Amino acid sequence: MTDKKNETAPNGGPIQNETHNKDLNTPDVTLDTVLSSLSEVKKVKGGYTALCPFHDDHNPSLMVFENGGFYCRACQEKGTLYYLARHLGIADASDKAQKHSLNAFREYLSKRLGIDPQDVEKVAPRLNIRAKNNALAFSIVSPSGGFIAYVTHKPGEKYRSPEGVNLKGNLYGLDLALNAIKINYLEESIKGIKGNILLCEGYFDALGCLAHGIPAAATMGGLNGSEEAIRKIYSNLLEAGISRVVLCFDSDSSGHKFTLDYMKYFLSRPGIWTDVILLPEEYKDINEGLQQEGQAYFTKLELYKLEPVHAFIELERLEEEIEKGGFERHIALMKVARFFS
Repeated sequence: MTDKKNETAPNGGPIQNETHNKDLNTPDVTLDTVLSSLSEVKKVKGGYTALCPFHDDHNPSLMVFENGGFYCRACQEKGTLYYLARHLGIADASDKAQKHSLNAFREYLSKRLGIDPQDVEKVAPRLNIRAKNNALAFSIVSPSGGFIAYVTHKPGEKYRSPEGVNLKGNLYGLDLALNAIKINYLEESIKGIKGNILLCEGYFDALGCLAHGIPAAATMGGLNGSEEAIRKIYSNLLEAGISRVVLCFDSDSSGHKFTLDYMKYFLSRPGIWTDVILLPEEYKDINEGLQQEGQAYFTKLELYKLEPVHAFIELERLEEEIEKGGFERHIALMKVARFFS
């Protein structure tokens, strides 16, 4: 690889199989192109090191991962190859229009991600949030690294996926979560739920977590509520090298049903260590809690986490109560009982 000097950028991060493959959600960006624009590039296990263009770097502290994303050990900048390419000035020429389009969603993204409005321009590209045809676009990526489709969303409206595209068995944000995990391994101060992949229901449940450095992926609600879809998701997580997850679905009746179904499948198999967070009815989902309480809400989530053995016990009781129609009373009892473990 050649040595050139330039600049760089932050978090998120797609996955791909080969060193010279194109960055997942941005087919015009290649690893070779990015590396050729950095200085003092050296091959190491898992990727390449180089001088970081975000600060006055004299001892190569930038790590560019071979399967997508980057992280600087010195200044903590992190992100996708695309975000890095944008900073280097080698990404798609439509970036300026993209940046302008995102401005229309500044307040909305600020609220949903729990970040300052001034940080939207920095955080949105890190999370591969784009603006297409006056709507927000989120990219779905397969565990093997292939781009599948964009799901679009206008504030106040339902999410729309392209016709003819089967998203069943895929998780939104898994590519971003995997990159966040790699970065967290390098950041010793990160503890608690940041050491796991959090499985939640909604797009912004996952994005809100990812915006604050917590690896999370979304099942996209009822789309992946069937036994077939759960089986595929489990296999895809194994394929991606995931060995630990925390199930954290919505606090409404459908979220309770998803929790039950995912618990029954995940906890009956040895491949993935599974913990469970049963949200209190205070908020509908993680994102609502984030919007109301800010980043501190993630610390509160730890109080509601159940370990596998206790989850099995609660599963049996939960299933029985659902059959009797007494689910809400059962949940109230669990709020007390979970602290006796």
